[in-house]
Amino acid sequence: MSSNNNPLAKQGAFEHLSATDEEKATMVDQTTDNSPVHAVVVDETEGDTHDSTSKRTYTDIVIHCNPARWTFFGLVMIGVVASAFAIPISIWRGRRDSNDDNVPQLELFTPPFEEGLPLLSEKVLEGYNSVEEFEADLWKIAESYINGVVGQQIGLTSYSSFGIVTPRLAVMQTVMDDAPMQPMMMAKTGAVAMNSAVANEAVGDKVNDYDTNNQESGVSEGDNVVTDGKIAAAAYGEYIVCWNVTDGKLLQKMKLDVTDDETGRANPYVRIHTLILKNNRLVVAAGGYGYHPQQSTRRVLSAYGDTRIFVFEINSLGKNNMELNLLAKRDINGNFQSIRLVGDSIHFVVSSELNFYPFLFEPLSRFQKPFVGLDDGGYTDAVRRIATENTITDFVKQASAEILECGELPRMVRLNRWTTEEALEGASLMEHYLYNKGYARSLTTVVSFNISKISTGSPDPLQCLSVAGSFFPVPSWSVKVYAAPDTLVMALEGYDFSRTRTKFIDSTYIVAYDLRGRSVLPKALGNVEGNVLNQYSFRVAGSILQVATSIQQQWTWFRGNPPVGRRLKTVGSIISVPTTENWVITMDLKGENGKMTELDRLKLGKEGEVFTTVRFYDGLAYAVTFRKMDPFYVLNTTDPRHLVIAGELDNITGWSSYLEPMNSDKSVMLAIGQESDDQGRTLGMSISVFDAQDLKNVKVAARFLIESSTDMWSDSEGLRDKNAIRFNAETGRLILPLRLSGNSEKDYFRGFRVFIVKPDSIVEEIKCLVDLSDFYNPYAYSRETLEPRSMIISGSFMSTMGSHVVMKDLDTCITDWQLTIQ
Repeated sequence: MSSNNNPLAKQGAFEHLSATDEEKATMVDQTTDNSPVHAVVVDETEGDTHDSTSKRTYTDIVIHCNPARWTFFGLVMIGVVASAFAIPISIWRGRRDSNDDNVPQLELFTPPFEEGLPLLSEKVLEGYNSVEEFEADLWKIAESYINGVVGQQIGLTSYSSFGIVTPRLAVMQTVMDDAPMQPMMMAKTGAVAMNSAVANEAVGDKVNDYDTNNQESGVSEGDNVVTDGKIAAAAYGEYIVCWNVTDGKLLQKMKLDVTDDETGRANPYVRIHTLILKNNRLVVAAGGYGYHPQQSTRRVLSAYGDTRIFVFEINSLGKNNMELNLLAKRDINGNFQSIRLVGDSIHFVVSSELNFYPFLFEPLSRFQKPFVGLDDGGYTDAVRRIATENTITDFVKQASAEILECGELPRMVRLNRWTTEEALEGASLMEHYLYNKGYARSLTTVVSFNISKISTGSPDPLQCLSVAGSFFPVPSWSVKVYAAPDTLVMALEGYDFSRTRTKFIDSTYIVAYDLRGRSVLPKALGNVEGNVLNQYSFRVAGSILQVATSIQQQWTWFRGNPPVGRRLKTVGSIISVPTTENWVITMDLKGENGKMTELDRLKLGKEGEVFTTVRFYDGLAYAVTFRKMDPFYVLNTTDPRHLVIAGELDNITGWSSYLEPMNSDKSVMLAIGQESDDQGRTLGMSISVFDAQDLKNVKVAARFLIESSTDMWSDSEGLRDKNAIRFNAETGRLILPLRLSGNSEKDYFRGFRVFIVKPDSIVEEIKCLVDLSDFYNPYAYSRETLEPRSMIISGSFMSTMGSHVVMKDLDTCITDWQLTIQ
């Protein structure tokens, strides 16, 4: 097959590829009797709009497979079926050339239910007016899921009269991956290391910098160690520990309640996620409380009752004594993801997968007694009857009971298909490989309450909470959360079909919530091409959302034999195309039909590079991409409809994982990351200063290498956790937790080091290091440990790590006090 006959090559994607007959033979085997084997084409989408029945049509593709492979792939697919996560995807019918032997032939079947969920429109943001409306949409979700179950059962397996499963799936081997592996992404550095011994700038006793390393002004983020400058509180395994920051006296060590309220049994996996301290109120979010509730009863929400909220009042009983008085506690449904405090309002973000298996998959699977011996049509009819009579009713009843809050419906985005009529228009066979696991795979919610209204006299203050949320068509394993004072953004990663590329690509699904009213309300939703790195990939200013994404994979169908070439992978009828694109995108949150509207996009980086860090500010943004050498970009974002690269520094070794402004106009930036050679191989941690005051001459003004020789190894929690970094721009002090090792014991270090960072130099304050090496065992593990954190209080810095707290004067470097938690 020449590239001219390859429909993918006609799209311009693989014009340089060709396949020999021998290469084709390695990709497609045939049985001796030429008997067909079915491979499912997966997704759920609207049926052909020209079909008068208006029902969706599911298909599977007939290819040929060597029987010797059946056993292996059969075992794989049995596991897939048992997990109930793979749901067949619907494909539009009729667009195929049956005269072309190289084109997969399609077998059609009619699903038991019509598609009833609405398309994306402004109405979905209005939410539900009644529980009955919500339960009606839950019914439609169940029907949609069952359509997938039936499609999978018909497409993947055949059953004898004895109910024996015979796997019929053919999956092609991964081929042609002889390209070198993409190196780990490291980022920027520059040139000069300045390892001076001491600094002479005085800090004084008026400097305070102890808040959590928050992204936006006016929005506080939780952490595992918090302080108000007088008392510090920290998570320590299942304990809350408190001490006086003036003299280091331990004031309290209290074990959290880990029991299940229903059974009275202890939950074995409880851990404290975060703390927030507001005035004399300490708010604690802990997880792991859903173990017994999930074991005792079938749940639709996979993380039912998993997060427990505690609100304590801190009562001082004298200089060396205090108590934590429990004001309220409440279990909420979902795995803890993040927390934000805006004014007196606290917002928890939690998420759950939707567990369809025991409610809709298992009872309707073909091996169940009512379906044994039925042909495909009989099985479909029986599923329709049984599901309508009781199966869907049970699911809707259980899901509604779990999601309702105090019998009332949360402010939910209405269930929808996450697409518009325009997106469906003219869709082709390849295009509707959407939502391979359904339109609602997870539920992510914002649970809110006003901390100032919780007092000793208020009866059960957390009994009924304010809840807003949305279902997502993708898993909620990793939810990225950003918050400005008026807007909260939650983002989940998945993939979607790009009409312009005619491929499936990495995609991020986004819902924005309005925080300005008495209740949190959804105000916009949509999705963007690519995946985001972290919360710093977002910023909201007014109605404009700025987001930075990286596309690292694209997938497409092949028709007939797949093309052959380096770096391509094929699985079944899908080609994975390794590629990278980095985009800074501006979106209008007030787009039409309730969907965010793209205003502009700007492409950054070279082939193979991805974002390693991004920072957005008013009219300004910084971005770093990396593969082997590191470009540093300065962007002008003043006009959201016209993004511009204002300055650039290219071919820098290393990479940056965190950026922080050093001056008021944010033209000089501190960067923390890793140094590397010109091939991208890591050489150790680095601290850099980027000077963008002259946009025509962006430069690295200073660079400090943590490792003193090539025989050493360095690491810091600050590379992965922004809260481990403490940089005070007023004094230029940077405090980092570090772990060093080398060929000898003298090279080993575990503790904190202090640096004085100026616009043109970086100097280590050697006398101020906190050395905890003697107390650290790299092979030991304990849940009872303090996260590595540092805070500046009245000119001294307090550091926590393991079971130790140390306070040192930043001027004299003399230790004020030490605390070891027993």
